[in-house]
Amino acid sequence: MSDANPARDAQRNPSSAPDETLLLSLELQAQLRLRPDDARLRYEAGEQHRRGGRLQAARAEFAEAARLAPRVSAAHFQLANADYALGRFEEAVAAYERSHELDPQASTANNRGNALAQVRRIDDAIGAFEAALRLDPEFVPAYVNLGQAYTARGEFQQAMNFLMQALSRNPQHPKAQALLGDALSGLNNFESAVDCYAYAVRSNPDDVDVRTSLGVALTRLGRFKEAAEHYTLALQRRPDDPLLFNNLGEVNRARGQITESLFCFYKALELNPQLAETHSNMLLTMQYDASVSSEQLHHESLFWSQRHAAHIPRTTHTGRDRNPERKLRVGFVSADLGRHPVGRFLEPVLKHRDATGFETFCYSVGQIEDEQTAILKTAADHWITAAGLSNDALIERIRTDEIDLLIDLAGHTADHRLMVFAAKPAPVQAAWAGYSGTTGLKEIDYVIADRWTVPREEEPYFAERVVRLPNCYVCLTPPEPDVPVAPLPATASDRITFGCFNNLAKMTPAVVQLWADILRAVSGSRLFLKTKALGDPGVRENVVRMFGEQFIGADRLRLEGSAPREQLLAAYGEVDIGLDPFPFNGGLTTLEALWMGVPVVSLRGNRFVGHATESFLQNMQLGDWVAATRAEYLATAQAWAGDRARLAELRSTLRDRMRNSPLTAAEPFARSFEAALRTMWHAWCLESA
Repeated sequence: MSDANPARDAQRNPSSAPDETLLLSLELQAQLRLRPDDARLRYEAGEQHRRGGRLQAARAEFAEAARLAPRVSAAHFQLANADYALGRFEEAVAAYERSHELDPQASTANNRGNALAQVRRIDDAIGAFEAALRLDPEFVPAYVNLGQAYTARGEFQQAMNFLMQALSRNPQHPKAQALLGDALSGLNNFESAVDCYAYAVRSNPDDVDVRTSLGVALTRLGRFKEAAEHYTLALQRRPDDPLLFNNLGEVNRARGQITESLFCFYKALELNPQLAETHSNMLLTMQYDASVSSEQLHHESLFWSQRHAAHIPRTTHTGRDRNPERKLRVGFVSADLGRHPVGRFLEPVLKHRDATGFETFCYSVGQIEDEQTAILKTAADHWITAAGLSNDALIERIRTDEIDLLIDLAGHTADHRLMVFAAKPAPVQAAWAGYSGTTGLKEIDYVIADRWTVPREEEPYFAERVVRLPNCYVCLTPPEPDVPVAPLPATASDRITFGCFNNLAKMTPAVVQLWADILRAVSGSRLFLKTKALGDPGVRENVVRMFGEQFIGADRLRLEGSAPREQLLAAYGEVDIGLDPFPFNGGLTTLEALWMGVPVVSLRGNRFVGHATESFLQNMQLGDWVAATRAEYLATAQAWAGDRARLAELRSTLRDRMRNSPLTAAEPFARSFEAALRTMWHAWCLESA
């Protein structure tokens, strides 16, 4: 081992000395020239550099002090601190270990745990924090760090226990409060999480990360205006943070501000073009904007694939059994296998599967499980909880399971795994139900639709080949609980109530204008809107303002937030006629309205999201409720509002119509779905022969 010492040589040859040496006190410089091998002087030089913010120079001096005095714990401790500050975490771990061996201290063990956490050695980090507490049971930082470590492992209750220990010793500890917010968020207790984050933000208003967490929790509670305010404040302190723009974009979309939402996503991608999730958010939001053409959507979807997925290695399937009639292993990938439209639409496919021809695998990549999840778990042959799996790990699992047909149920919605599909872990891949549009991925071979949702002339706007089911592209499992259809409310109120329970992002300015025209055309009528965002007073105020600009007063509006499922279904008992938004139609919301006896006026669109309600109505022989123009939409609503006897008769028959339509024919739907899968498999067998 060489005994060359650049720092010492520099001291002996001032002409080659780094500038940092000259920044030491004159007295220390003089002493170092006389005693360059004095460990104490080297340590003091390191301290002076550290206080001056010269970390590289400080580290060099602490390293020299540790070499000259290898049994002095403080030298190793400060060397470790310098390494940690410089991001040299593995080196910091080693130096903390040496310091701790020489002089066991709670602070040393704690710092070692922090360094271990930085290199993702969470179990070892927990051991180090526990060692700190054995040395000093009152050492608050170790309790805080244990809370953070257990949160990182997803063990939120254990994290809470340690954080409460910290707060019992120091109730005003802002980091402990913020971390308690993280643990509570992990347990979906967002109300309490908001209180913790708010306390931490009051303690340190400049902490952008905690303010961001507060915004996320407020968003989950539907308090969108407050969330937007915190993201805006965070951006004032960190104006070049693309993730803040992404979060603000999501909030703006939720409260129906599509133009502002798209601006945020564009800005985020300008700052960091590699943010695939943000790019997906932008694609989803473009679906709500009528000014965005199908050509633009198609082009941007292909660009997403090129930018984010082109580098992913593809799987070859040369050894796969190509028997076209053998039993097939079918996988479904989604974060929404629960109380969500996807979970509801998947249920009949799983429950009524042909077990002799198909074996089903559900890869659940979401965090939340509910009673609908339990139904799907029972119906599937195999259930894989995959939320904690990386893309690479999920790809390998799908390969190991030898899936023949892999179906994406997310598209560009939240928590999608399109990167998994880009690796082509199954020989045949398809998109269905979760996203009404092209994914842009050529590795997804098919999109499952019907004759109305993707007419022939719109096929060029898909990267996937279109497979059409004979009737509707989805099937509804009748809602539970069984809420009865109420009589026509206009009979008792003597006025027509129009309604829409879709998310507010679909209520574009053009929609507001047309709905206002309808309210003016139908004397005494009112509009009932019910959706999560309307639980926010600030959002309600904005909706009132939008209609006010169309000369519709607040007295003509009824605005409500979300409600438990039974109450939500019962609320349709106060709606006479449903109004479908555009260009993004209702999906499950439309089906539930029809089930509850509420017919829906719809405007035929020019892409998948604008054809969904058309498909539902056509399958119920209600094609006359589909308007070709906005003028026809208004005329349809006005005509039906003026014929209450006919409207009441239709209301009384809608549920039976749906029961007798393909929309709820679960077993025939499952057979047609499986026939489509078999057709895809046959095509692959022929192509690969």
